[in-house]
Amino acid sequence: MRSSPKEWAKLEARCGPFQDELTGFVLGFTHHLSADAQEVARDCMVACYELYREHRPGTRPATEDQISLQFERSEKRIADAAALVDAGYPAEQMFNGSPQPHLMAAAFGAVIGKDAEDSDEDDDPTLDDDELWDVVTVLDTVISVLDECAQTAPAP
Repeated sequence: MRSSPKEWAKLEARCGPFQDELTGFVLGFTHHLSADAQEVARDCMVACYELYREHRPGTRPATEDQISLQFERSEKRIADAAALVDAGYPAEQMFNGSPQPHLMAAAFGAVIGKDAEDSDEDDDPTLDDDELWDVVTVLDTVISVLDECAQTAPAP
């Protein structure tokens, strides 16, 4: 299911104030990818934001430096995981390195098109291997940064 430009403008208006730098990172680091890759990255970003907004309301905004540092770590971690997957190891092993392994597993499932609630395969994203790992790296960065921002949020 494709989101209309109007729906995305509404989501960006809601997401931007919550995590302006992180939203810019996701949009900037996926702009060169296919429409499917961009959409799944944005959908997962919004889902992560909504989870943190609801369950960790004190989550502070991410900084550009924080995102850059985490992206470097995520690039290395996901490249290592991709190499292991290429060698025949299960993809699930990469979730253990995430601060939120269940959330990372759900994001990975969305990227590869495994949606337990939606058996309509026509809506599944079609990503080549490079796009898949690019999106997974971006989402790993989002999840790790959000978790760090939630951990360092001021007490209510």
